[in-house]
Amino acid sequence: MKKIILLFLLTLSNILLFANIEMYLMRKGTKVNIALFYKNGDMPHFLEIERKSTAPLSVYRTIVTLSEEQLSSLKTDGKLLISDSYPESRQLDSYYRLVLKDNEGNIKTPPAIFLAKASKYESITFGDHNLKDESIFISEDDKNIPTFEDYDITFKVERVKLAVLITIGGGKNLNGYWFVERKTNKPLASFRQVKYISKEDLNLVKMGTHVFIDKYPESRKLDAYYRLVVQTGEDERIEFPPVFLKGDAAGGK
Repeated sequence: MKKIILLFLLTLSNILLFANIEMYLMRKGTKVNIALFYKNGDMPHFLEIERKSTAPLSVYRTIVTLSEEQLSSLKTDGKLLISDSYPESRQLDSYYRLVLKDNEGNIKTPPAIFLAKASKYESITFGDHNLKDESIFISEDDKNIPTFEDYDITFKVERVKLAVLITIGGGKNLNGYWFVERKTNKPLASFRQVKYISKEDLNLVKMGTHVFIDKYPESRKLDAYYRLVVQTGEDERIEFPPVFLKGDAAGGK
């Protein structure tokens, strides 16, 4: 009887050990944000996040393994924000779950969190934890991201036949070298400069609006992102939030 009670207490202790880690999910457009919260107690020695979709034959796969620095930050700050850079298609439902391990190798896998698909690119969906507070997914760095409104800038991107038109206007008080970067949503894709705005064109931009043509854009079948960058100093640059451009495969024109 004592052995049974002892085994029960050890099992309960193992469960309580990992009851101090909570995970919340938010899908916004093509991006999935993950917020981890830590309460008082022992930190796991090892923490992974796994994901699977509702597609046939889909199985859980590791998408994030927290580093020692991330675990330390989670313990110190009580919060850690992670982005799933390459989530399942927003047209599929998904499941996310934690895998935690202590120093003795005991593993705990709390129940998975369900994340519904998004009907539109602009849609925002939250996990089935019922926490619908978008602010918890915003870091201090995110709060300092410059916006077009801050500099009274207009930045629009649209596809016209085989070309992409980029409309830029405003920014009278923003001095420096202006250029436009582009990337696709393919894994490992990164932003690359596609248009440098000359001094003459920049004058037109600041006087009103000016339209630039990306004559050789990415394939129409791919989603793409365009962003405005201003080099204000040798090691100082302002990167404005990227603007999304749908590909044909996502229902674009």
